[in-house]
Amino acid sequence: AADRLGAIPAGPHGGRSGGEQEAMYREYVRSHGLEDAVTIGQFMQAEGLAEMYTIADALLLLSDYEPWGMVVNEAMCFGLPVAVSEHVGASMDLVRRDSGIIISDGEIGAPDLLARRLLDIRRLTAGGKNAGRVIKARVGAWNNELAAERIRDVLGSL
Repeated sequence: AADRLGAIPAGPHGGRSGGEQEAMYREYVRSHGLEDAVTIGQFMQAEGLAEMYTIADALLLLSDYEPWGMVVNEAMCFGLPVAVSEHVGASMDLVRRDSGIIISDGEIGAPDLLARRLLDIRRLTAGGKNAGRVIKARVGAWNNELAAERIRDVLGSL
């Protein structure tokens, strides 16, 4: 569900919030000795997100249905790469190889497979400030005119 939000454990800081598969992820973290790298938190209100973005290495949003996913925009404004499920609306317009990864349903249900895919995000975090600038530029280019153009394209293809 939409409350499965958190940061990918690419360093000393990480996090994840709630969701139907929380117990599975908690067990994965415990059994792989990742307690010092991953903090599994609770749902965060908007005012707490900015602090999380400043300490996170990336954003992970696994959702069964998310019409857009404003946290994707927000995280990218902080220069964070994103890993989102294929059901997050923003994935189609904002997430590219230089800004994150899109995760399939099959990967979400298999912690080992998901962990291997999340290692892909390290190539983006390894880019440091340059990667952050690229990510910020991608989300910064998104505006109402571009959104309207994409909507016209979709409607025109029906």
